Amino acid sequence: MQYSFLGFSVKKIMEFGLGIKDLAVLRYFDDFRESGRMNYEIIEGEKYNDDEVSYKNYVRLSTEKDKGSASKCSSKTNILKDSSTIDTNLYKYIKEASEIISYLNLSLGTKYKEKNKGTLTSINKRINEGYNVDYFKSVISKKVKKWKCTKFEQYLNQQTLFGDKFEVYLNQNIIKEEKSNKGYVDYREPRKLRFNNFKGRDYDYDDLEKKLLWWE
Repeated sequence: MQYSFLGFSVKKIMEFGLGIKDLAVLRYFDDFRESGRMNYEIIEGEKYNDDEVSYKNYVRLSTEKDKGSASKCSSKTNILKDSSTIDTNLYKYIKEASEIISYLNLSLGTKYKEKNKGTLTSINKRINEGYNVDYFKSVISKKVKKWKCTKFEQYLNQQTLFGDKFEVYLNQNIIKEEKSNKGYVDYREPRKLRFNNFKGRDYDYDDLEKKLLWWE
């Protein structure tokens, strides 16, 4: 029985339903990787090739040779379970993500990275729901104005702002603030009525009563 074809396990080929074209691509990809000439970048401890290809030993081969047995002198190869897929969707909106994160960093004075997996995943979800860059900027501006210099400032990050409550944040109204000599007036606070500023009467009520009753 033939154990391998083009260096890949026949059993695995049949299990995955791979055709000759699939195997040819995999063979080229693995040979190119092994040559050490493939461009890559390390992001958060993981290797990325050509900006959009996530790679974790895509087709890693382990050769097992059975020594001491004439009937088993053929070479076997295995496609290991840690094979990964080519993730082209993660960076689908990298241009939009870059603009959004730049605006967030400018607003907060932070240094968040647009290539963070969690950030990209959240942004991709919102964009797929129909939101564009301007919506993201609106949410950032609203929450910065509302949470800056408060106990909620710790939540001014990409995970909170771009998460499942994104639509809620987008539709929230900001309380208007009126500037005054003391800084600002919060319209949520009770306001003094005008008659509180009236000057009180300075005459004696007892004296007035005597005059009205003709006692004097």
